[in-house]
Amino acid sequence: MKRITLEELKNNLEKYIELSSEEDIYIFNDGQIVSVLTNTKEFHLHKFNEFVEGLPKSNLNIDYDEIIYEEIMKKHSNHYGRN
Repeated sequence: MKRITLEELKNNLEKYIELSSEEDIYIFNDGQIVSVLTNTKEFHLHKFNEFVEGLPKSNLNIDYDEIIYEEIMKKHSNHYGRN
């Protein structure tokens, strides 16, 4: 986790966009968090895990890692216009 000011982000946007693929970047303005740059893969994984945890438990043999991978790849493909 890295903390930067809004001014620092404005001055070095490309640097922090690239760095956000490795760690979350918390952006502060006047001492308050105003935004977070985060890795989209990790974000989607976190959201998917929240979804899975809310599902009823079953005795089915489900490979959640494979499902997560497929969902992330789908999201990235759709986001960047790839098939």
